[in-house]
Amino acid sequence: MKHLLLIIFIISSFSQAHAEPECNKKPSQSEDSPVEVGELRNTFKKWDYFVGTDACWIVTMSIQKRPDTLNPIPSCLRGTTLAMTHYTGEQVLQISINADFLIEKGIGISLFIGDKNYPFFSKEASAWPSRRDDEILIVNQFAQEETGILEFYHSKMRHRNEIFSSAGFSEAYKELNSYCPFMKFAQN
Repeated sequence: MKHLLLIIFIISSFSQAHAEPECNKKPSQSEDSPVEVGELRNTFKKWDYFVGTDACWIVTMSIQKRPDTLNPIPSCLRGTTLAMTHYTGEQVLQISINADFLIEKGIGISLFIGDKNYPFFSKEASAWPSRRDDEILIVNQFAQEETGILEFYHSKMRHRNEIFSSAGFSEAYKELNSYCPFMKFAQN
């Protein structure tokens, strides 16, 4: 009986490992690629504040995913992160999206906050606002709204929407601004 269970487990594991080639998973990171490792300093509801050697950032994970027709395999629905990073040497705020799949050519990305739409450009599994000035506006909008909706869309009617909560955002942003000082972006 133990051998039968072991065989079933092996077949099941093998089937799962080979049943998801369309998942469009990210490639593994090469050893030459730099990886920013940070220390979690504080958590503000849905937002975490990290400090690394060259940057400080706040990050949140999507709280809800709507039907995913870009990656219809359920294991692809791990969630996307939204980060706001301050690189201390550059005195620059950078807003970025890190998806759990490779963003194919032709997939558009927009972040909707309130009645505003912010388009993003992408490379591999990451995306950034298309207009540099939008970063200030995104910070201000996120401080005023309860949620933001990130939409990945393709011309062939395939899409994926994810919802981000602003719960704790203002406190996390204040902490980021206090410990990694950069130009005081809006939020007057």
